[in-house]
Amino acid sequence: MTKDGNLPVPLKQVDLNVRIKNDLASYLMTQHYVNIEDVPLETIFLFPMDVKAVISKLTCQFTLPDGSSTEVETKVEEREKAQA
Repeated sequence: MTKDGNLPVPLKQVDLNVRIKNDLASYLMTQHYVNIEDVPLETIFLFPMDVKAVISKLTCQFTLPDGSSTEVETKVEEREKAQA
């Protein structure tokens, strides 16, 4: 969603790669969004998930207007430390 207007950013494609072993599932989800605006957007990504789920890594790759790309990776911390 855009930060100012809470309008959705167009989602063009979702790819899932799921592995299940015993009672543990891991998956890689790739979502492709397109900024149709003429200016960069500041967005908020809401990721609903089950309370028992664990995120170990979140990486965002951006394709820039000149065709190059850049990548941002999250830093995973314990809940209390992250909230502080």
